Order: sequence, then structure tokens, then C-alpha cells
Amino acid sequence: MKRKLLVMFVVVPALLSSLFILFMHSNEPKVNQGIIIHMNNNYCTILPNEKEYGKLSNECMNILKSINGQYKLGITLDGLKSIKSRENYVEIVFPENITLTTNYTVIKLKGAVFMLSGEYKGKIFTYRGRVVGVWSSDQSFDRLRRMVEAFIR
Repeated sequence: MKRKLLVMFVVVPALLSSLFILFMHSNEPKVNQGIIIHMNNNYCTILPNEKEYGKLSNECMNILKSINGQYKLGITLDGLKSIKSRENYVEIVFPENITLTTNYTVIKLKGAVFMLSGEYKGKIFTYRGRVVGVWSSDQSFDRLRRMVEAFIR
């Protein structure tokens, strides 16, 4: 009897929440290298061979290099995916982990998410494997947002 209750109250909710997370992120594009734009529930992927990639990636790198502090937030990769599912953002994905020297510190990352809306607007999330960092920057995201909006039109 106790075993059945354990399955009913622990295993079943865990399974359902996993399926929900998979469902929520099934629309999110998967890329090995490129830029993903999520604006107003629409996704757009820009690959390195497209002409807009150079300008957008340069702007992303400028923002990354201007990082000036780190937030002490315990965000997991699943938590980041959940945040991304409901907010506007630009994400740059590198073909492999890179080491980046910023104004603040040296960061190892595979990709970075620049939040354009919501509770974390103006924050940068970096990730490498399952490690997520949350950063502030000296640079405004206004120029990046204008570039993205012009591209989407």
C-alpha cells in the first residue's frame, strides 16, 4: 500500500512534469551554432552563413565582453529553458565551448541568452553543459533589440 502511494504521489507527478517540460520546449529550435531569436512567441534562427549573422553576433559579443558583474542566482538549465519559453530573447550558440575574457572575469560558455523582456530583462544567461551563470553588463540591449526588430520585419 505504501509503495502504491509513493508511486502515485512522487513518480507520477515527476513523470508528468518532465513531459510538460518536453512539450513546452518542443518548439524551441536546436542549433549547434547560430543565433536564435524569440520574439512574441515566434522563433527565428540565423546561421553563420547568413549575412545578418555577422552584425548580430558582433553585437552579442560586444555585450558579452562588457559583462561587469555576476548575480548569485541558482538557475538550472531547465529553469533557463522555462524562462526562455515565456520571454523575448536573443541567444547565441557557439560550435564548442569558448573562453571569453570580459570586463569582469573570464567565463567559459557554450552559449549566451540576452533577455529582452520580463523579470530578467537586461540580464545575460551563459551556459556550458548544465552550468548556468547570470550576468549584468555595462552595455544596454537597446541596439541589439533594434537590430532584431529590424531583421524580423
